[in-house]
Amino acid sequence: MGQLHELRKYDEAARVRNRADVLLQIDLTDQLTFAASYGTTQDDYHESLYGLLSDINHNYRFDLTYSPRPEISLFADYGREKYRYLQRSRQRTPTNDSPNNDWESGIRDLVDTWGAGLNLFLFRKHLLADTYYSLSAAKGVIQTRALGSATIPGFLVATAVDYPDTSNRFHQVNTTLRLRLSDRFTPRLDYRYEKYGHTDFQIDRMSPYMVLLDSGTSTSVFLGADVPGYKVHILAFSLEYRF
Repeated sequence: MGQLHELRKYDEAARVRNRADVLLQIDLTDQLTFAASYGTTQDDYHESLYGLLSDINHNYRFDLTYSPRPEISLFADYGREKYRYLQRSRQRTPTNDSPNNDWESGIRDLVDTWGAGLNLFLFRKHLLADTYYSLSAAKGVIQTRALGSATIPGFLVATAVDYPDTSNRFHQVNTTLRLRLSDRFTPRLDYRYEKYGHTDFQIDRMSPYMVLLDSGTSTSVFLGADVPGYKVHILAFSLEYRF
């Protein structure tokens, strides 16, 4: 079978990387603080004809904190992550290894994360209560296109189509109570709730035994191929002692 020599040592490809990070923090009042940040990393594999050609990501974050009293603090945050990749390859057979059969995929991932919480110091700071909720939602898009022309004899890339979108959502609630009985001894109670779900065409139909879908897997067992959606409650108690 024909081989793409340009894909040799694909993990050692030359690249040009540009990176930037910016942070802004403002005390709007004595009780209200706002912060924003932006970062980007942009990789250009300028000497590669095939494989990964570019990898670009951007991330934004906004935080707001409000403390109406010294023992009370409210906060909220939002973040967005954007990833974009471009890769190129070729469909070929032992007798047909033509650039007219090159194809290209553009991949985009978008992640949004929201969060809000509360910190309380009660009974002269002997009792500390923290609670936080967050939701992370992600979406993946893969668009594929043929780079050659179907009018040229020997064209093979007839199935270059966009893939179904993927998505996942992750909810999390964390609550912590700390009771300071003395300068050294502090009991602690933690509660966590998690809920996760996803849609992914690559693994949604996976099971340990895939014979009904693919008779060629009769001698195979697939373990850990999928992380199914779940709900879980976690309760923990601990004692802290400082020497």
